[in-house]
Amino acid sequence: MNKHFLIERKILISMLFIAASMLGYISWKQLKMEIFPNAELPMLFIQVNSRIEVTPEYMEQEAIIPVESMIAGLENIEEIRSTAGRRMGSIMISYEERTDLKYAYLKLDEQVAAIRGELPDEFMLQVVKIDLDQANNTLMSLQARGSGGVDRVRNYVDQHVVNELENIEGVAAVNVFGGRQKSVDIILDRAACEAYNIAPTRVRSILSSNMNLRQYGGLVKDKGQRYFVYLNAEYENISQIEELIVGRGSNPVRMKDIAEVYYGQKEEETISRVNGKDAVSMELINDAQANIIELSHKVEDQLEKLNREGEPFDMEIMIQENGAEEMEDNSMQIIRLALTGAL
Repeated sequence: MNKHFLIERKILISMLFIAASMLGYISWKQLKMEIFPNAELPMLFIQVNSRIEVTPEYMEQEAIIPVESMIAGLENIEEIRSTAGRRMGSIMISYEERTDLKYAYLKLDEQVAAIRGELPDEFMLQVVKIDLDQANNTLMSLQARGSGGVDRVRNYVDQHVVNELENIEGVAAVNVFGGRQKSVDIILDRAACEAYNIAPTRVRSILSSNMNLRQYGGLVKDKGQRYFVYLNAEYENISQIEELIVGRGSNPVRMKDIAEVYYGQKEEETISRVNGKDAVSMELINDAQANIIELSHKVEDQLEKLNREGEPFDMEIMIQENGAEEMEDNSMQIIRLALTGAL
């Protein structure tokens, strides 16, 4: 009976088979591509940052060891590892399997909040939870090449490349390493500031309130303290900053009356080298919801466009590492196996 039913209703059975095949194809297209599953690792980190540069020994004695002593009494801790540097240190805490990490995070954060007030003022503490989803969000590593030195390449990348890549749907951030960024340096005259009764914090506030786009403006030093200034608008030339009114008396007090403003370069904070030579590297961070393979193709298309535009300037962007290639190879292998099985 069943045999005759299948034979006599060929169209119905064919339509059901086609519908099942289409459902499988659509499901595969909608499937999120990942190398690793999103899993929670049984470990937490305490990140220690210093506002000023210190010796590793000082950081170890004044911050790392007190924090280690505080967390040693917590439950289910399997191992504690620490590192100390001049500006940053870290404490990695490994927990036993089947530990409730949410509860452990709350307890650790509570202990860290309690000890913050006991550490020197220059230290900042933060509890960080790492999972595989965060470790798997680097889409692609790029390298920018060109003539004129690494600083010229960095300047070109900052002005013409970063925004184009960040505008691609699915790209969460673009991190740039190597070269020195352009900056505006404002050197305050202490005697003039005291005479006009203008504090560095007021200068920072005025610079910030005159902008809509937040950008690094420079560094202000006063009595051993360093103030980082961020500008919230774009200026066409230095004179626009010099003419900012920072105080009022019988006559308006302008920036140029209390400070020297000039266009320079920031201190080099990151170094990128390829085969021993200075280079400018970029790291593309993808959005957690993006389809990695499709996003990779979009980025490759955009890079072709950028390379065409950069050719007259002797600029080229190369792909060093593409995390989507392995995914695509594995995906195609699964498709070939599925087709073979279907046949």
